[in-house]
Amino acid sequence: MKRLIASAVILSLVLALCFFGVRYATNAYEIITDELSLGEEYMKKGEFGKAKKHCEKAEKLYTEREQFMAAFVNHGILDEIGQTIAGVAPLADKDTVPEFLSLCSEAKIALTHLRNDHIFLIGNLF
Repeated sequence: MKRLIASAVILSLVLALCFFGVRYATNAYEIITDELSLGEEYMKKGEFGKAKKHCEKAEKLYTEREQFMAAFVNHGILDEIGQTIAGVAPLADKDTVPEFLSLCSEAKIALTHLRNDHIFLIGNLF
């Protein structure tokens, strides 16, 4: 009986950790994507300083949360996304609007791909 209780406790801890990891990664995805979207909006309006600020904030948030997400996701994928996000902010200039918007869109697509394909969700199992 003691083994059964111990097994149930360990299983509960593992499930709680997985649930927390999924929530954390999904929350990170939403916050970072929102910051990149704000950067895009400001870039389209010609407010380059604000666009750069939001993209730098997205990069900082990603860097902070990347270490925890590495427990759940392939490191190579996280590195590629990090490099893409890091390349967005330096392009916040009036001469590089198309490149900025393209790279920002690429970063958001990569984050969406990460969330949909690599984070443990019930829908990803089937």
